[in-house]
Amino acid sequence: MILTENAIDGLIKALSHPLRHKLLKYAALNHPENITIELVSTLYNVRQSIASKHLTLLVEAGFLKKRRVGKYVTYALDTKTLDKFIEYFDHIVPEGE
Repeated sequence: MILTENAIDGLIKALSHPLRHKLLKYAALNHPENITIELVSTLYNVRQSIASKHLTLLVEAGFLKKRRVGKYVTYALDTKTLDKFIEYFDHIVPEGE
């Protein structure tokens, strides 16, 4: 199923902040299943509240999924949304471009 233009707009908006773009890239390249607020805070030198806000926005957009493990919350890439996002652009860009 192809995403609607409104859904695509939401995904693009979710990636409009440099930190969120870096977080998605980190998740995609490193395939970690245990991204945490603490890890993001350390990797990107931001407060935990800022890390939490950006991770939540990526979850709401569908790029990340979140899982509670005891008192901790971990985040991981949701490849279904990413695949649909890529598929959308495959359909609008002419072959060979």
